[in-house]
Amino acid sequence: MNKFSSDFLNELFRLVFLKKDIYEVVKNHVKYEYIPTELRSYKKILKSLINTTTKSLPSFGVISQQYIDDIDVQEALTSIRSADVVDKDEILSQLESFIKNQRFKILNQRIVDLYSDQRDDRKDEAMRLSAEESQDIVNFSLKSDNSGFLRLYRDFDSQMKDRREEANKVEEHEKIPFGIDKLDDITAGGIDSGDIALWIMRSGVGKSTTLKWTGMYNCRLGKDVLHIQLEGGKQEAYDKYAQMWTKSSYSDVKKGDFTPEEFKKLEEYAERMNSRGRELFIYSFDKFGEASMTDIRGLILDYHNINGKFPDLVIIDSLDLLSTGVNKKIDNDPNYKKEKMDKVAQLMKDLCTEFYPMRMLTATQASDFNGWNDPDQYLTRSNTEGNRTLVKPFSYVMTFNSTREETKNNLGRVFIDKFRNYKLKLDLFKIKTGYDKGAFYDRKATLEMYKKSENL
Repeated sequence: MNKFSSDFLNELFRLVFLKKDIYEVVKNHVKYEYIPTELRSYKKILKSLINTTTKSLPSFGVISQQYIDDIDVQEALTSIRSADVVDKDEILSQLESFIKNQRFKILNQRIVDLYSDQRDDRKDEAMRLSAEESQDIVNFSLKSDNSGFLRLYRDFDSQMKDRREEANKVEEHEKIPFGIDKLDDITAGGIDSGDIALWIMRSGVGKSTTLKWTGMYNCRLGKDVLHIQLEGGKQEAYDKYAQMWTKSSYSDVKKGDFTPEEFKKLEEYAERMNSRGRELFIYSFDKFGEASMTDIRGLILDYHNINGKFPDLVIIDSLDLLSTGVNKKIDNDPNYKKEKMDKVAQLMKDLCTEFYPMRMLTATQASDFNGWNDPDQYLTRSNTEGNRTLVKPFSYVMTFNSTREETKNNLGRVFIDKFRNYKLKLDLFKIKTGYDKGAFYDRKATLEMYKKSENL
């Protein structure tokens, strides 16, 4: 790469607005003269990035305002904002190679100028410069600035400053609630930033309804939710969510069977939610079993391009139906089912780290469990169709259990198999379900149940 192209700068600067480590690399190593004259608008954007005093990520709005009357800069910012979010290691590798080439050209010219001088001391200086600078160029690496290592003592000051700044960004540190009181109480609010959560449930018990309950709950709170449906289709997922918020029967929603008065009230409610920025995005893949984690990553980037931000919560229904997209052997060979599910789970965690503070919630089907109709037995991580190692990347793992009698009485038991950072006062508790209303959790009935037990 002899000079920066506009496409490369779009991808590089897109990462600058998303990732602090890339922002620091650009501030420290990308020079104004590296950008060709014909891309003057990018020179101006770089100048703003370098001269900013903020420790946090740069803002599109701030830079746009600085050049409010500069059409070229505004167009460049639009191109940057819409650029794909590419792998940062690939960008850094190209940037490092470019900087080395530029430094070598400059060094070569200095050596030629010095050596052309007839004075002996100038020739000696040229040889010394060649020996020292060339070795420095060879050893130059952007990864030394971006290795990912934290030094316990040396980085203390910068870490604490960053923490104080980040603490003021309340929205990035808010939890994503499960919408189930006891789970939210134990976790002091729900799922932490960058974490993933898993439900393990028997087939036909209501995995999809359970996931949608948390999605609907967070949508009502104004969180950005992306629901990815891998089985059943987009329309079916939509109808289930609609049943949940309208509190109607599934058949009424499916037929649109509402009286004019009912429809008017529901329409007014939908308009209020829309005006308050409450929304939930639903996506499904056309063919069963065709989705991979590579597709999921691309879908999240599409969401970002549309909304200008990553979702707070991504719901995937469900983990069993995904392939890795990075390993054809384990994706296509049924003998590697355990390895495939383990890799998919790890890739989910990697995506939440990449698009922090995004969280993910998914479910997996339990293997055969002979004790399901015994009220004293319950599912654990050992009952996953894959293997107990499946839960390793997950910070939160829950199972739902219900016997025939419990199901008849709208009752179930939640077992907390793993809450990584929380001390458990209980790991098994009962809830009332609301499947007849399209909901997993009947909060009012659950609280009344516990209130009655306390009064006994």
